[in-house]
Amino acid sequence: MRKLKAKELKLAQGFPEDYIIDIEPYIGKKYSEAKQIARLGNAVCPPVATALIRANCVDLAYKKNLQTVKELNSAMCGLRGGR
Repeated sequence: MRKLKAKELKLAQGFPEDYIIDIEPYIGKKYSEAKQIARLGNAVCPPVATALIRANCVDLAYKKNLQTVKELNSAMCGLRGGR
């Protein structure tokens, strides 16, 4: 059996398609395949994080299922602005 590539692993773990894992967004530094896989191994994927928040912070939880990073950013900005 072969190992999964970083993109395949990202999708298998439940990260959205547009989740950026191959480049440091603030400085533009590219990550190697090995470093991407290491970062994914230490990551908490959005479905798990969402389930934890919904279970522990019902009053703060965002009710809509988010499918992309863009939707997440929009929801976070909306929550910050309203509080």
